[in-house]
Amino acid sequence: MAWTIKLAFAVLLTSLTGSIVLLVWHFIGKGLEWLGYLDIRYSLLKLVLVFFVLPICYLIFTRIVQIWPEWDGGVLFLQTPALLRGCNILCAVWFAGIGILGSWYLLLLTVLRKRYQGKIMECSEDEIQEFLSVCEMLGIPPGQVEVWRNYGIVVAELTGIRHPAVMLPVEKYTGEDLRTIFVHELIHYKQKDIWIKHAVTIILIFHFFNPVVWWLHFSIRRWSEHACDRKACEHTGGMDPYFDTITEMVTDVGTVKAYFTVQQVED
Repeated sequence: MAWTIKLAFAVLLTSLTGSIVLLVWHFIGKGLEWLGYLDIRYSLLKLVLVFFVLPICYLIFTRIVQIWPEWDGGVLFLQTPALLRGCNILCAVWFAGIGILGSWYLLLLTVLRKRYQGKIMECSEDEIQEFLSVCEMLGIPPGQVEVWRNYGIVVAELTGIRHPAVMLPVEKYTGEDLRTIFVHELIHYKQKDIWIKHAVTIILIFHFFNPVVWWLHFSIRRWSEHACDRKACEHTGGMDPYFDTITEMVTDVGTVKAYFTVQQVED
């Protein structure tokens, strides 16, 4: 069998498998949401990513054919001139799409890096102590996450994979506002949301032809915020004071698009 046929079927079956699992997650998640288990719903959504990465269905089919050749009558993935031509075209389009979206991904990473170059300042001693206090409360060892001020941003954000850091704008915050910011961003760190954002973006690059994957990309961003807000409320005095504080901090900020960072105005 030509390698283009194998590749085309592996990609299409993997995309189909992930889509089916995502739809199952959606309906199960409705029940979990109604019961109040938002954290479990988000955890299951992260698990769905595996089915868009591993070609589970394709491997199962090929293994069945190896063990029982008569199972498919000898026609599964049958190599014909028409099939070979179609798979060659599909693979060419697929590689072109990966090249275009992969370039977009690298461009965004470059823009993000430039947004921080030469714009980072040290925080005050009081801010650092408040940050360390929240880290201790959430069980994050000192040194795992840093905190900096950045006059190139307008809202606080968590960024970085190898060197995660909470970035604060130059605006001065009250003690309660500052604590809310740190709780929010550090919970995102504990949820590994930066890693998940990169992972789902790479999945989108490889499955760009599947509209369900674009929905997955949106769902990850949405449910990471829901799960974070739910946990943050428990550490900031409840839902009312938490969202009052968040609303005050993002008023008049406008819409800020964030890729590969976690901002407080995403939802």
